[in-house]
Amino acid sequence: MNTKKDQLIEAAIDLFAHEGFWNTPTTRIAKHAKVGTGTLFHYFPTKAALIDGVYVQLKHEISAYLKRGYPETEGVKTRLAHICQRYVEWGVHNSARSVLLEQIRLSSMVSDTAQRQVTEENRFIFQVMEECFREGFFTDIPQDYALMVMVTQMNTATRYAIVQGLQGKLLTRHVEQSFEICWRGLSGRGRTT
Repeated sequence: MNTKKDQLIEAAIDLFAHEGFWNTPTTRIAKHAKVGTGTLFHYFPTKAALIDGVYVQLKHEISAYLKRGYPETEGVKTRLAHICQRYVEWGVHNSARSVLLEQIRLSSMVSDTAQRQVTEENRFIFQVMEECFREGFFTDIPQDYALMVMVTQMNTATRYAIVQGLQGKLLTRHVEQSFEICWRGLSGRGRTT
C-alpha cells in the first residue's frame, strides 16, 4: 500500500502534468491525494520541496527502466544506445510524466540536493559518457555539453514519437535512428563499435 508521502507525490504528478506546477495550489494536491493540508506540509514543508520530490520520483522511475536489461559487458556504443533507446521508450509509454519532468527540468526549480540525489542514482550514465571521451568517440566538445545534447536529442525523439503516435516497429526504428543521429553528431564521424 502506498504511503501518504507516495500518495502526495502521485497526486502532485497528476495535477502538475495536467495543470502545471505553477497553477496547482498545495490545497488542491492534498485534496486530490485524500489527505489533509497539514499532512502535505509534514512531508513537504514547501511547494519547492514537493517539486523536488516529484522530480526525484520521476528520475527514479526512468533510472529503474534504463537499468532493466542494461548490457554491462557490451561496448560503450551499445550501452549508450540502450540508455537512449530506453529513455525514449519510457517517455512514450509515460508521456504525461515525461512532459512534466522536462518542464520541471527547464524551470530550474530543482534544488542542488535533489540534483545530487538523482546524479548518484544515474552514475552509470555519466560513466558511459566518460568512456565515450576516454575511448575517443567524442572529442572537441565539453563533456557536460555532450550530455546536454544527448538529453535534448532524447527529449526531441520522445516528443516526436508521441505526436506521431509511433508504436511497435515504427517506434523501434525511430529510437534507433534518433540514437544514430546523436551518436554521429557527437562523434563528428560515422565511427562504429
